[in-house]
Amino acid sequence: MRIPFALQSFGFLCAGLLTACGGDDDAPASGDNQDAAIVEDASQEDAADAEKVNPLLESEAYKAFIYLNKVRANPPAYSEACHVDLSDLEPRPLLLWNESLAKAAQAKAEDMRDRNYFAHVDPDGNGMNIKIVEAGYDLPEAWYKDPSANYFESLAAGASSGEAAIQMLIEDRNTDPPGHRNHLLALDEFWSNCSDIGIGYAEGNQDSPFATYVCVLIAKHDF
Repeated sequence: MRIPFALQSFGFLCAGLLTACGGDDDAPASGDNQDAAIVEDASQEDAADAEKVNPLLESEAYKAFIYLNKVRANPPAYSEACHVDLSDLEPRPLLLWNESLAKAAQAKAEDMRDRNYFAHVDPDGNGMNIKIVEAGYDLPEAWYKDPSANYFESLAAGASSGEAAIQMLIEDRNTDPPGHRNHLLALDEFWSNCSDIGIGYAEGNQDSPFATYVCVLIAKHDF
């Protein structure tokens, strides 16, 4: 049976788009008609472009990012949805989508599915700090000197959607202290000035114990 589960680590702390002219009798006396045709063609192209959907914006990972920023902007309004009292929380700074973190997070979500594990340290002994750096996000060398180090990752498995994964992590049921909530809502001093986020979302396969795997990376370049 597939069940939802969340995991989070604190590293050394503890556990996100576009002239005409005429000269003969067959040509228009002025460029007005040609100009109009060009404008019409351009408008049709713009309309076609507008109908194209950016896959990222439709992804569960990006939807999770948008949802988390909504929660951060007004925590009390999401107490019921997240099944936890957030009434005392002030608005938190909005996070910025970072492609390097998103790359690392997506790779981690897929790796957990493909190699059938659910942990901050992969089967090769690597934590997310070194993986974040390898994806192109700079961190101080001291933060990844230990290959297993992880300061910026929250994990969820079995959620029905990206939004549901965020709700699960914020609820942080049966977790004391609530590390996922502290990480996602910047309630801990170390995470309070983290500004960048990347999220990975992978659906399980027939051999997976979980229906989905979600990796949330909220990070900063230095203290």
